[in-house]
Amino acid sequence: MARLWSQVAVVTGAGRGIGRAIARRFAAEGAYVVVVDIDVATADEVVAEIRADDGEAEAMVVDMGDTDAVTGMIRRVAETHDALDILVNNAAVTRNIDFFSVRPEDWDAIHRVNARGLFFCMQAAAGAMRERGGGRIVNIASIAGKGYSGTSNIAYAGSKGAVIAMTRIAAHALGRHNINVNAICPGVTRTDLYYQVVRERAEAAGRLETEVMTTFDGNIPIGRSNEPDDIADLAVFLGSDEARNVTGQSWNVDGGLMLGSCRRIQALAQARPLIRRLCGAAEAPIADGGGATLLAYPGDAEKDTLLDQGNSATASWRSSMPRRWSPGS
Repeated sequence: MARLWSQVAVVTGAGRGIGRAIARRFAAEGAYVVVVDIDVATADEVVAEIRADDGEAEAMVVDMGDTDAVTGMIRRVAETHDALDILVNNAAVTRNIDFFSVRPEDWDAIHRVNARGLFFCMQAAAGAMRERGGGRIVNIASIAGKGYSGTSNIAYAGSKGAVIAMTRIAAHALGRHNINVNAICPGVTRTDLYYQVVRERAEAAGRLETEVMTTFDGNIPIGRSNEPDDIADLAVFLGSDEARNVTGQSWNVDGGLMLGSCRRIQALAQARPLIRRLCGAAEAPIADGGGATLLAYPGDAEKDTLLDQGNSATASWRSSMPRRWSPGS
């Protein structure tokens, strides 16, 4: 049987990109999908695509920064269908702005949708779910919210950090009502915004767009950026009964981008034979300079410690002391 059979799901920002992919996948898994977007044309297109594949969907046009419109949309869905099983909070806005160019109006426009709108949508949906015995909420955050420096701007990163924090707090508050709350943190994803950034950077640097895309992918350990379906796959899992005991988590879908740059990982891999000769298979625990204890054998564990420190590292020890890592200069 389809994994989301007979579930009523609301997907915001579903007219394109990640939201569109999630809406289509949910419908393919048997959900009735409410396609929410500020653009009526794109919302209608997604509904038509779903229906063409024998799925069920309807479109609703909502400005996700308008809290009255957001709460009204949730109320209408819950009352019309006497159900609201899944909410995917995907709608978001951003633009490319450097640190010193962010204005108060930029900050407000981004947080109006990405943080404020997301919260009040989540709050309204949770109220409807509580009345009906539970549900699942999936917030689409970003690795920008975890400090990824390649973000479009700092206001966007701050809004996504807020999403991650709200996901944890909401999961704690709503667990007693049988409501699971999780977040997905996409990395570089090939959406319309991605291709816009590629065009802008290619034009500014006098390079081919394919060269810019190759550069982007070259910084990802797995060697490829996301397609929207990569995020949709995880959203289906988190919206299904398979994830019934998963809550309060923020899942990276980034090809390993947040592990660190490929150059650093390659350097660590090349250094590992020397590390093993110097340290051996120690019985004593290994701790980093901040006191975080790792597993005893300096294999994969030391890579994570070094990447977290963000510096090169040197091995230092005394014969009477446990083997330790300390950051180098």
